[in-house]
Amino acid sequence: MTRYGPAVICRGPSRFAVVDGNWVVVAAAFGASFVAFLGLFNFGVFLDALTVEFGAGKGPTAAVFSATTLVYYLCGMVAGRLADRYGPRPVIAASAVLMGTGFVVGSQVHALWQLALVWVLTLGPGVGASYSPLVAAVGGWFVRRRAMALGVALSGVGAGILVGAPVCSALLHRFGWRGSFVVLGVGSAVILGLCALAASPAPGFVRGTAAPLGPLLRTRTFGLLFAAVGVLSLAFFTPFVFLVSYAQSRGIAPGTASLLVGLIGISSTVGRLLLAAVGGVVGEIRMYQLCHGLMALGFLVWLFAGASVPAIATFSVLMGAGYGGFVSLAPAVLATEFGAARLGGLVGTLYSAFAIGSATSPPLVGWLTDRVGAVPGIAFATGAATVAFAITLALRPRPRRRMSAG
Repeated sequence: MTRYGPAVICRGPSRFAVVDGNWVVVAAAFGASFVAFLGLFNFGVFLDALTVEFGAGKGPTAAVFSATTLVYYLCGMVAGRLADRYGPRPVIAASAVLMGTGFVVGSQVHALWQLALVWVLTLGPGVGASYSPLVAAVGGWFVRRRAMALGVALSGVGAGILVGAPVCSALLHRFGWRGSFVVLGVGSAVILGLCALAASPAPGFVRGTAAPLGPLLRTRTFGLLFAAVGVLSLAFFTPFVFLVSYAQSRGIAPGTASLLVGLIGISSTVGRLLLAAVGGVVGEIRMYQLCHGLMALGFLVWLFAGASVPAIATFSVLMGAGYGGFVSLAPAVLATEFGAARLGGLVGTLYSAFAIGSATSPPLVGWLTDRVGAVPGIAFATGAATVAFAITLALRPRPRRRMSAG
């Protein structure tokens, strides 16, 4: 077996064949990202119910989400490196057990601190282990169609948000938050178990080996990417935790409020498929910068939206499209700049920058909302998204080269 750029040439009986593509792995990555974002990232649907149940304000309740996502992003870095060394299958299998346990055990708690403890120990690591290993596997399987394949795989994130908002709302109405968590836990474990079976490592993978990441992490390009994601994270979680509550506080019906979050999922799916595909043609970094710009513009619209459903829907579309393209293009940018061999560790490390915002932004915005209203929190998120966009403008696209194979 001979390395040939990012692809692999396998010697057969009478010819060489370039391996470029495994759509079963793409389907597994779609399923894993769908599950990861369906439950945890629709936390806002359960926010008011949990606040009433435990007698806490929105700030302390949102801190449960913050703590869980903090662990998620930090564990994603570890999971990516484990997948680089041992392959994606055992990591995804562990994710199935952890996510199922987190939701089911979390349904039985009787204090907010207990839910936080359970989710930090199980759900956070489980979500972290479900994401970067299969993203890296897709990036390693594809060369010519890498951006498109990653867009399809990561459209599971948008689908999870889209389906999750109305599904979680319906489950909450029918079973309460405890019953909803049980359903989410069992469903997550089953789907991720199937994904683990389909999670084939990329061609050229050698179990037990992984090149060091340090030299790549110290480059200017990775430093800018990491800084932009870290600043963006201060804005990113605000709609997922507070948009439903914000809309209802403005007199918008609960069903419509949930659909506004679902609209982020719809537009993010389009962003993943369309913007990622265009990025493969015009340049991943240029499209990556555009996606950050769309998110910053979206938050600015929300800042002045008030109770206008069309204005909030415009925010959802801009946020979703920019977010969807950003999520799909980030691994493609990393693979183009640094190669696919260490992509799991690179993706996990880059997304660990989200831990900055996940640890601070939801409690801060919740505290501001409880005391002075929602607008100051949205203004804070708008400023953070704008600064993140400005940082991406310092990225320098690499001159495009014609691929000789793949």
